[in-house]
Order: sequence, then structure tokens, then C-alpha cells
Amino acid sequence: MCVVCSGVGQVVLQVAASTDIRLAYGIEKAETPSRYADAMDVEFRRYMSWYGKTHSEYLLEEGNFLEKECSDRINKAE
Repeated sequence: MCVVCSGVGQVVLQVAASTDIRLAYGIEKAETPSRYADAMDVEFRRYMSWYGKTHSEYLLEEGNFLEKECSDRINKAE
């Protein structure tokens, strides 16, 4: 798993689109940017499908990477 902590997910989506990794994981703390990330997720999948492109798996979620659950994921990253 590749952990990328990124604002509204642009970096995570770029990594997912351009590399062959098991999982790109992004965490956004603030509510409003997290909602933008949700919208970007929908558009990213739509455009990748439209152009017939493949991408690596990714996960965008709202949270704080300093919390135990998130820090456990980060510590397990390769």
C-alpha cells in the first residue's frame, strides 16, 4: 500500500492513474475538502472509464492521519 496524504485527493488520484501499486490511500481531515474529494472520485472513475484507461485501486476518506486507526494503516504501508 502506498500512503499519500493529500488535500482533496488530486495526488492520490494521480498516483492511482499513473502507477501500478496495490493501493493509494488518501486522508483528508477537513469536511469541505473531503466532499470535493468525493466528487473528484466520481469524476475520476467516469473519465478513466470513458477513455478506456485502467488505474490502481485507491481509497479516499475523511479522517485524521494522527488517529490510531489511520496511523496503523500508515505504519503498515510498504
